[in-house]
This record gives sequence, C-alpha cells and structure tokens, in this order.
Amino acid sequence: MSDIAALVADNLDIWTGAIERKSGAGRGGGNKRISLYGIERFRALILDLAVRGKLVPQEVGDEPALDQLANIRTSKPKYTKHQGLPKARVSPDAIDQVPFALPGGWAWSRLGDIAAYIQRGKSPKYSDGSGVYVVSQRCVQWSGLDLTVAKEISQASLSNYESYRFLKSGDLLWNSTGTGTIGRVIALDDVPDGLVCDSHVTLVRSPWVNARYLQAWLASDNVYGQIEAIAAGSTNQIEWTAQLASNQLVPLPPLAEQSRIVAKVDKLMALCDALERESADAMAAHQTLVEALLATLVSSVDAAELAANWARLESHFDTLFTTETSIDALKQTILDLAVRGKLLQQDVANWPVEPLGKYVKEAAAGWSPKCIETPRSDDNWGVLKVSAVTWGRFQPEENKELPPSLEPRPEIEVAPGDFLISRANTAELVARSVVVPLNAPRKLMMSDKIIRFRFNDKIDSEYVNLVHASPFARAYYARVAGGTSSSMKNVSQSQIRALAIPIPPLAEQHRIVAKVDELMALCDVLKARLADAAETRRHLADAIVERAAA
Repeated sequence: MSDIAALVADNLDIWTGAIERKSGAGRGGGNKRISLYGIERFRALILDLAVRGKLVPQEVGDEPALDQLANIRTSKPKYTKHQGLPKARVSPDAIDQVPFALPGGWAWSRLGDIAAYIQRGKSPKYSDGSGVYVVSQRCVQWSGLDLTVAKEISQASLSNYESYRFLKSGDLLWNSTGTGTIGRVIALDDVPDGLVCDSHVTLVRSPWVNARYLQAWLASDNVYGQIEAIAAGSTNQIEWTAQLASNQLVPLPPLAEQSRIVAKVDKLMALCDALERESADAMAAHQTLVEALLATLVSSVDAAELAANWARLESHFDTLFTTETSIDALKQTILDLAVRGKLLQQDVANWPVEPLGKYVKEAAAGWSPKCIETPRSDDNWGVLKVSAVTWGRFQPEENKELPPSLEPRPEIEVAPGDFLISRANTAELVARSVVVPLNAPRKLMMSDKIIRFRFNDKIDSEYVNLVHASPFARAYYARVAGGTSSSMKNVSQSQIRALAIPIPPLAEQHRIVAKVDELMALCDVLKARLADAAETRRHLADAIVERAAA
C-alpha cells in the first residue's frame, strides 16, 4: 500500500507546479476557480486507490463482503408494484468480467443488488409557495448540494410525488444527462425536509452500504471517467438511464472497511484543499505584485522614470512573469504604453486624437450564405467564420466552403493588408481585429459578422490593429457594444468609425508597430518556456501517480 501523504510531501514542487485553469471544482474538493494539475491528479489517485483496497489496510475481523451481500439479499424487501416502490432492474448475467482484482474480503456486486431504490426523478411544474424544492443537475455539484439554484414545485405537481421520492440523508444523487454534467454524484447528509429531484437526476438509496464509499467509487475515473463514452442517447443529450445505473459494477469492501476508507479519503482530500488554498493565495499575491509593478510603467511621468521602472521589471523577469496571466498582463501593458506614446521616445504633443472614420477610404460588410459545414477544399471559394479574425492572428482555415450552387462575390474577397474586425461576438471577443498578411490565401470571403476597412495613406492598418487590442479600445467597445446577452454582443460600423484614437506620424506608427512586435515575440518566448515547463511537470506528476497506483 502506498503512503500517499508522504508521496505528495516528497514531490510538492511537482504537484503544485503544473497550473491549469478550470471552470469548476475538482472531485472531492471545494469550489475553486484555480486548480493545480498535480493536485487534481492526486485527487483522482486517492479515489482510485480507495476503491481498489490500497488506501487502508484490510483487517481480519471484518465481516466479508460476500456475507454482507447475503444479508442484503435476505433483508431487502420484496417490493411489488402495488406498494408503489419500483425495484431496480439488474441484469441476470453473472459478473465474470471485472475491471481489476480485489483484496481478500471484498466482492464485486451490481449497484442494483445493493440498493433499495434506483430511479430518476420526475419533470415537475414549477410555482412559488409550495415549500418543496426540486433538485436539478445544477444543484448537484462536486462541492455538495447547492440549493440556491433550486426552484419550488407547484402544488399540483407535488401530489404526483410518492413519499419515497422525497430525499433522505444517506441518499446518493447522480446527474444523469448532459455532456459535462452527467456523472456528477454526491452523498446527502442532513437533508432538509421537502426535497425531490427532477428527471435529470437519479436517486440511489442503499441503507446497507456506506453512501460516501459509493460516492467515491462513482466519482472515480473507473466510473466517472468512462460514463460519457457509454451513456445512451443522442450526441447533444446523453443519458445515464436507471437500467445502466442498476447494472453498474461496484467493488464492495466489508462494511467496517468502507468507513475506514471514507475517513482516509476525507483526510487526504483535506490535504488537497490546504495545498490548493496555499497555491491559490500565492498566485493571487504574485499577480497583485505583477499588476502593481506594471502600473508603474503606465504612470511614469517622463522617459527617465519609465526607463528606471522598466529596468526594475527587467531584472526580475524570471520571477515575475511565470504564469500565463502575468504574461498576458505584460502584453496589455505594452499595448497601453504604445497608444500612450510611452513605448518610444517621441513628441506625443504632436499626436492628434481623431475618429478612426476620418482615415477610412473604403468599408464593406460580408455575406453569410448557407455553406457546406466543412472548410473549403482545393481552390474552391470559402466564407470566413468570425473565429478567423478574433484570436489575434488571421486564421484562414476557419472557413466554410461555398456550395457549387452559389456564385461567389469577389467584391468581398479579403486581400493582403485588409483590416478585418468582428461586429458580433461575445463581450470579450466582439470588435477583435486582424490584418490580413501578405501570404494569405485567396478566394476567401467575409461572413456578415466581419467588417472590412481599408485606410488612406495617413495611417498604418497594423497600428490600427494594435490600438484595437489595447486596453484603451477594449474599454471603449465594452461601453458601446449592444446586445442583451454577454454571449452575443455587437458593434456597428458607425461605432467603429467613431473610435477616437491617437494618431502619431506615419513613420512613428511604423516604429511603434515594430517595437510592439519585438516585445510581443519576447512574451511569446516566455509563454513557450512556461508551457514546456508545465508539460514536463505534468509528465512527472502522471509518472508519480502511475507509480503509486502500481
């Protein structure tokens, strides 16, 4: 048996080194927005060792699981349809193919054989005032039961709920539908009165087995890691049926060992929580320091002060810019300095601030016909998707092929030097822009979510693109973008033309663009080194997990 706590202590630099951003919590942990790859792997390892009998020692005096199964069979009520409680349907096939060997005293079973009740909830009608709340998938989180998003059921619907559908302490709730949500599972403790679940959540009730142990098994990669691949249903709505749940194999330890396993899992998950808190606090403090030092650059009053502040940062690059977030902050500062005239020595007093539209000599909107869903092939015409212009560089491969039945529109074909901007996208990505490079492929047309500008000879399109990526322009578009949803904002051509930007002399624009390109390349090198180091740490963490699980 592996000493997991010692394993983590000996390899703390690896566990806390490979950083990933995630949208939610890890299995068994709290709801943290920053997750560490090593610790996340450690959580999975804890659960895997727990359900294989490698986390705590077996004890001779424990009642064997086979005896426990026999007792369950004799004590399990013979439910009938007349009594109203549905019986879990279990495949009669013998358990002859099992995922792994079990320790002495353990036995393989099916969930339906050790459960009194396995059933999905009902689809209710909602209405305030009943005092009975419906648990949905959103309520079932790895961090526990979240009733802040639960809705009340109507009195009319409530009359259709049998008494056994009301939730009890010791019940398991198992999300049963939806990519990304299916498979989340929690064991209930101290359940308030008046709770039922809807049809997207399966209720598992087993008074003879430790619910927290069952949760550990169902949350482990042995089940949770496979569930989407084997669930029934369409691509957009995968389903984990009550029949699949009932037939789910379970490695069953003696009842006393189940309690010891749960206690050990709780202790080790608490260690994970502590490591995550420590790492998250350190990352937050680090980012605060980076932002404070970068702010000194923007607030510099003259070239001498800026040079001194930059030298201070430059001498600590290796310790300051060690995360993607800090490097992204550096990029934004570089752009901010550029549009403020602080990146190079120059006479900013001679820079007029004028609307972009003054320099536009030609503008055009795109076209969105019904296209073939795949990118164009050979030398066929294609229509650019908005994703072709929203990620900092022109991505011509992001297109759909124009069907042969439609005539292309050469007047909206993009050409080298074109300034392209997205007029509709998320709040973060709307009004993102690119300049079409010299080597760009031809026969690609703009979609109707893309606007093209061509400028007169007083302004450089690359400089305009730089301005659009800066905090100055992003703040402007955040103010003026329309739309009621953050998932789809839009800007008009007139709003883009109205953007007031500082206009240095043309030669100055070229020097600014060159300097920004040079510094952005440095940032990209820093990110590449960071990614290489993180990948190495991930491989090391994976190797440690594999060694521990062997």
